[in-house]
Amino acid sequence: LFGLAYFKGKFYHCEMPGDPLARPALLRDIEGLKAPMCVQTQASSVVETIKKGDQVAVQNGKWNQAQNKWVDGTCKAGSQQWERATIDTPICIGRCIPNDSGDSQPPSWLCPPRFKKTSQLPPVGKCKDDVDRSMTPDEEEGWAFVQANMRSLVMPCGGSMVKGGTVNPTVASASSCRSTFCPEGSISDSMRDSCRDNCRKHPDFCNEACKNNKDDVGCQSCRLECEAACQCEDYCTPMMKDAALCHEQGQTWKPSLSQDF
Repeated sequence: LFGLAYFKGKFYHCEMPGDPLARPALLRDIEGLKAPMCVQTQASSVVETIKKGDQVAVQNGKWNQAQNKWVDGTCKAGSQQWERATIDTPICIGRCIPNDSGDSQPPSWLCPPRFKKTSQLPPVGKCKDDVDRSMTPDEEEGWAFVQANMRSLVMPCGGSMVKGGTVNPTVASASSCRSTFCPEGSISDSMRDSCRDNCRKHPDFCNEACKNNKDDVGCQSCRLECEAACQCEDYCTPMMKDAALCHEQGQTWKPSLSQDF
């Protein structure tokens, strides 16, 4: 029972630094909640945003704890609102892989190549804190590698969305994890077929969305997001339900022993 509870995520929590009362809204607070997001609409904007160290998808609005409801916000120019179709539709966390040596790697601006010589090791300790010392070009390359591999990007997995009763499969594709980490041409037809089959029988993702009607638009959009995460699985980690809500609200879903006995 302990092992089963662990793998079901019972021993995870949403870590919230600072004020412990300023916690994110979870499904126990608002049933069926999917936190609306503001996402970049242009691929060029995605590149600029990531290079600046910012997120390409940020929560739109906030949880009003007193009234226990989500208060909608307004997306800035150059971005649009996007949200998951169902609570078991995944959102993705995009990350570089430090030891990646595969054939289909993300663009170098996103995931710089790992160290090839000791001169690329970034400064630490007193060398790092010395304001009078500038990093060498080799050290700057090493520093870029370290920073890229410490970064986690909250992103739509594929960018599909239900709008007006229909599924738009590409409404947020420009800011999706798949298009950013696995650009066009890097996903084989066999991978697409395999992911399509896997997501039709996945034990967790889209299970609730597709339980009663596999032709439902929520089920269709959910499976598109599941397939996108699968097609770029080395770099895109899918999250759903409370884990997704936690990341959508700018926090981190981390393991911990539950205190609710």
